Formats: sequence, structure tokens, C-alpha cells
Amino acid sequence: MIRKIFSIVAVAFISQLLIGTSMFTKKCYSDPIYTNIPSAGIGKIAVQIECPLYPRYPEGAPVVVEVSTWFVNFVEFHRVNDTKQIGALTISYLWPGRMDAATGIQSEGEYDYGGPVSLSALKDVIRFASGLIPDTNGDYITELSTVPVLTENIGLFASSHSGVVATNVLAYFGDELRSVKYLVGRENPTRDEMYPLELGYFSGSSAEQNRVSNPFFNEETYLPDSVIVDYSTVGWYQAQGETYGRPFFATKGDIPQHILSHDKIPNVYNKRYYSRNITHALFNNGALTLENWPDYLATPSETDAFWPYRITVYNYPSIATHIPNLKIMLVFSRFDHVQSAVTKPHIHQAWDGFYHTCEFWVRMNPDRAYVQSVDPGYGLNFPDNNANEEPGNWVYIEDWGFPPDSRVRYNVWLASVAEMADRFYARDWSNNLDTVFFPVLINSPDTNIENILYSDYSHKNYRLYPNFPNPFNPETTIQLIINEKSVISLNVYDNRGRQIQNLSRGVHLPGRYQFTFDGKNLPSGNYYYQLKTHGSTVVKKMLLLK
Repeated sequence: MIRKIFSIVAVAFISQLLIGTSMFTKKCYSDPIYTNIPSAGIGKIAVQIECPLYPRYPEGAPVVVEVSTWFVNFVEFHRVNDTKQIGALTISYLWPGRMDAATGIQSEGEYDYGGPVSLSALKDVIRFASGLIPDTNGDYITELSTVPVLTENIGLFASSHSGVVATNVLAYFGDELRSVKYLVGRENPTRDEMYPLELGYFSGSSAEQNRVSNPFFNEETYLPDSVIVDYSTVGWYQAQGETYGRPFFATKGDIPQHILSHDKIPNVYNKRYYSRNITHALFNNGALTLENWPDYLATPSETDAFWPYRITVYNYPSIATHIPNLKIMLVFSRFDHVQSAVTKPHIHQAWDGFYHTCEFWVRMNPDRAYVQSVDPGYGLNFPDNNANEEPGNWVYIEDWGFPPDSRVRYNVWLASVAEMADRFYARDWSNNLDTVFFPVLINSPDTNIENILYSDYSHKNYRLYPNFPNPFNPETTIQLIINEKSVISLNVYDNRGRQIQNLSRGVHLPGRYQFTFDGKNLPSGNYYYQLKTHGSTVVKKMLLLK
């Protein structure tokens, strides 16, 4: 009987969902909305809003701010992760003084490459995304979006060096950014030595991943806020015909043994910036003097002034003070996209800062269930690391990373953001999940709307939501919205159709209701909750897993 009812309801639900989707099919999905937000002392900051076709949750879409890169050449709206696909509202922006060549849109102000001005502008972008301030026209994000917006479910996604400004904005402006619930950081550096790849790098194509290690970097000794490198033999190398020279580490006799790569050098204010330590070593070792110092190379005094705002290792205590409930996802491949050190000191220092210093919930890479929601073929070669756990020996940290395949990294990024948004939605911060709360991709061209678990059952008089968490142990919550005064009955049944519990019965006034089902005295298995009202019946399935 239960199966028959469930089948009838499923057909009715699909029909209702297909009919009701037109309310979300507006141009924001295919054409972004552009606006400006005010930023005190800077001016107007250009913001791009991208709406999903279908919001991730019955109530609306979570918000993701994609933090922009800051020292590479391109300056457009930075988008590496299409979070529209997971049903999220996505915010990107232009740094002060930068212009998007494709649209001609520009932010006001003067660009300072991730410094105080950039951090202040990013702070106001996040406040706008959180629904705390309007744009320059007086419109809030909830008024501009074509889908309902859940401004209380907001997270930051930061790829590579973007993670430094994402971390630091929370440290410097945390009191104003308590609306941020999570940060997903992908392979973010933590110190200035990591930007110009002074600890080692990968050569060749991304498919080859040829590791070039720096033998002068002491990888065996770990420190939470610094790295140990022997700079005593640092010299300056410039091959014939090369436009730019670069530092090297030498053996005895000043023979170069390790020459830094030409790639990934921060180019700021038309100068190349290496770390403070190696820049001072060039001067102290006599490799360069102030008289023959190249005009394209930042001087020791310039590096001393520049780097403090662009490292994170000293800022974690401030974040813990201002945003004590922040949640963190550290995302990384077995072989980093640029950092080649086997022990991944940038991941280790971020882990120490967020977990040990801040005492946050921290997970390294998403649950395997979430990446398998994107592709069931992502099997046991994908990690399934428990949250709040680290390797006993960080020499083995590469085993905690996802496979080094560029074809899967975008799926892993999407799975990471979807999981963090879902965990906040379900208020579930357990160490591991056996299944997803919602499929990762709900706006993909390959996704059938019939299979979207965004499913609630909508009726003109009520709306019944999926229980969360699901699976659950031992409690789960069932939500119901009633639009007009109704007589309802909400019951739970086991897999044989026997009534286990009546959660509610009688006359209910319009409003939102929450019911808790406790399965502590029940065995694991499938259970069903049934709503009867106004001559109709809805049945939904849930899983108790002990």
C-alpha cells in the first residue's frame, strides 16, 4: 500500500515541479546582472551576479562569493568555478581600479594588489552578498536576484593565491563578516616564499607534473608560521638572451644547483616580487648591489613593505576571535597545481591555523559521496578523509588529495562548495557523510529535472520538505509550510507499513512547522512519513542509519 501511494505521489510531484519551474526561468541564468556597490573611501565596486535556473533548496539559493585572483595579468570578473550548476547564486567582482575588457565595466579606486584597499573592497562585496548593504541604486541582492536568496547561507570560494585575501579579509574585517559561514580554499599559499615557488615547482606540462625540489629547503622540519630554507648560497642568474634574471641556490664554488622557475612570479607595480628572505639574501650575499639592482626586481625595502598584507600565518587568531563558528574546507590534489613540496607546508600551515589555533571544524577535501554524486565512477581512488583529522605523518599528505587529473578538479571544487552549503543548511557538521543531502549538479545540462532532489511536494495549501539530515541517527527534522487553516495528520511508518509514530494531528493555522522524529529505539532501515490533508496524501522516504 505504501509503495502504491509513494508512486502516485511521485508522479504528482514531478508534474507539479515541471509546471512550477517557469517562475525561475529568467535571464539572470544566461545573462549576468551587473551592478555597483559603495565602498567607503574607494568608490563604486563593480559586481557580477549569476543566478541559477533552479535554486538548490526549496526555500532558495545559497550565496557563493568567488574571491578574485590578484597578481596575475587578467583582471576580468574571476570565475573558475561555475557554482550556478549546484543551484547557488554566485557573486564575483572587480578589484578597485580594474576593468573587465569584455564588458567595459570598471571599479573605481586605485588597485593595490591584495593590500588594504583590496581587502576593504572585498569586505563590502561580501556584505552586499550577505544582504547587509544595498547597491548604489538602493537595491539589495534579494531584490536583484531572479530566484529566492538565502543570505544566511553564504560562503567564500578561493582558488590558489585568492585564498590569501579570502583568509585575510576575515581576519581584518571579521566583526563585519559574521554572516560568512564557510570558506573553501583550494591549494592556497600561506607565506611569501610560496608565491614565486621558492620551495620547488613542477616543470613540463600539467599532465607530466615533473617535480623539481629545492634541496636547500628543509622539508623534514615543520614550523606552523615559517619555512626553513638555507639562503647562504643564493646568487643571481641571467642566461644569455634572457630578459629577466632569477635567483639560484649554489653548491660550493658558486655553481648553480637549483635555479628558480620563470613562471608564477608575482608581477606587481611592474616589478617582480620574490620573498623577503631571498631578496635580502641577494643583497647580503653580494649577488646584487643597490647600484646594479635590476629595475624590474623589487628591492629588499619594497618586499618588506609589500608582503605582510599578503601572507596568512599570523592572522588565524584574529579570525577565531571575530568569526568563532566558521567552517573550513581545504581542497587539494595529490600533486598541487604549483607547489611541489611533498609535505605540502601550505596545506599544513592552513590546517594548523584553522584547526589548532582557531579550533574550527576543518575537512581536507569533500566527502566521497559528494564527488560520486557528480560521477559515480569516482571510486576508492578518491579520498574520504574524516573532518577534524590529519595524517599521523605529513609525508603521506599526498594520499589525502584527490587524483591529479584536470578533468576532475572542477567537479571536486563544485562538490566541495555543495557539501559545505548543504551541511550548513542541514546543520550537520559530523565528521563524514554516507550520502549527499542534495545531488551536487542540479542545473547541469545533463541533469533531468525529474531526478532533482530539490524536491518538495508543493500543493496550493501546503508544502512538505525532505527531512534533514537524511540519512539520520538518531534524530531528523521534517518541515511543513501550511498556507491556510487545515486539518492534517503526519505519521511515520516502517518498511512494512506499520505506523511507528504520529507526529501531529488536528487543526493547524497558516505557518511553518518543524517536527522531530527520534529513531533511537528503532533499527536501521527505511522509514516513511505520510502527510494527509484536504483529501490528498504525500509520502516521503527517509533512512535511519546507525
